[in-house]
Amino acid sequence: MNIEHLRYYVEIVKSNYNLTVAAKKLYISQSALSQLINHYENLINVPFFKRNKGHLVGLTPAGKYIFQKSQSIINIYEETKKTLQNVYATNKQITIGIPILALQLVYEKFFQKLQLEYQNLKISIIESNSQKALYMLNNGEIDIAISTENPNTCNDLFSKKIFDSDLVVIMDRNHPLAKNKFITAKDLFIYPLASLNNSYDINKLIIKKFKSIKSTPVFTFQSSDLNLLISTCKNQKTLAILPTLAYSHVNKNEYCYKLMKPDIRFSIYISILKKYKRFDAKNFQIFIDMCKYAENFKEKNKEYDIYT
Repeated sequence: MNIEHLRYYVEIVKSNYNLTVAAKKLYISQSALSQLINHYENLINVPFFKRNKGHLVGLTPAGKYIFQKSQSIINIYEETKKTLQNVYATNKQITIGIPILALQLVYEKFFQKLQLEYQNLKISIIESNSQKALYMLNNGEIDIAISTENPNTCNDLFSKKIFDSDLVVIMDRNHPLAKNKFITAKDLFIYPLASLNNSYDINKLIIKKFKSIKSTPVFTFQSSDLNLLISTCKNQKTLAILPTLAYSHVNKNEYCYKLMKPDIRFSIYISILKKYKRFDAKNFQIFIDMCKYAENFKEKNKEYDIYT
């Protein structure tokens, strides 16, 4: 067994032998997990699990021994990994360019976790729009860039789309439009509008979309503070145009959100240089960690993906 397989084994036991629950936590299929168990039991011809009508119900003596050893090995592996990372990261610095919105909605807790994992690593966050972040990355001024602009036109970058989101209309639950299934462009001209300020890429998407239908949105309140924008809707007729994920920050008893017609979708990308002096193994590992974190975040917040 490799270290990942040991993690799978431990998670099955911690999930009370429920393969469905364990597979969901491990982000693999239930069938793959079941095949892995059967493979190792057949390989050494020793059963690890007690079974009742095909279902796992407990551990055999051999299974208990493997469970105890697996936990010990995983702990030693994590301790060794952390020690090596901290030794390697001494006097190292990583600089990440990220739009403030992506930081607020997706990555805020990630950097807290990163600081704990790489205690000797200096982390520098540069808040910027997508265009500036990609420009700095291409010029070697930063190590990783987060953007809402598709960076795949540049051959020197390794990029991955980590998130798809939508812009929706957030409003007070007692708003006259709260019973509507969709919010149209015509609706948006009747009531005061709140949105992010003009420096945000998302605001440019709103204006571009409305231009395509020969309209221009008029914002009566703009800010970079999500909570402030949402609060302008409370007990008011103001409509806030924000990403769907912003709804996870609100009191659901006071606010609701509605889809827009025409819809406005956007994606979030993460990029790193394929080569050159700023590319190293540690930066790439953090790049991978950020991709994994986004995947886990997306899974935990899939209730806010209105297309699932």
